[in-house]
Amino acid sequence: MDARTWVESTLHSEGHVPLPAGHTRFTDTGFTVGDGPQPGTATLTATAKFTGQDKYEHWGEAQTLAYRLLGVLTAAGAGWEDGPGREPDHVLTIYPPIVSSDVQA
Repeated sequence: MDARTWVESTLHSEGHVPLPAGHTRFTDTGFTVGDGPQPGTATLTATAKFTGQDKYEHWGEAQTLAYRLLGVLTAAGAGWEDGPGREPDHVLTIYPPIVSSDVQA
């Protein structure tokens, strides 16, 4: 299982569903999961709805969502660090735990 799939399935098991593929940025507050900057990592991006020039009224909600999702992932054994990005996105690099079935003999 790759890192992106692990993150998506771990979050889904707790009822968290990412924004649909192809959604337009800043139209919704939610999250996406992508491939990480290094092999074995994933990128978790919580994004805030844009409500006008320099107005990200949902930024607090996006930040709260990012940390709620991070709580699920760390409880499942993942590590993390802040990723590149800034308001209105909250970007995290996720390091899933090594799963024994992923280790080649």
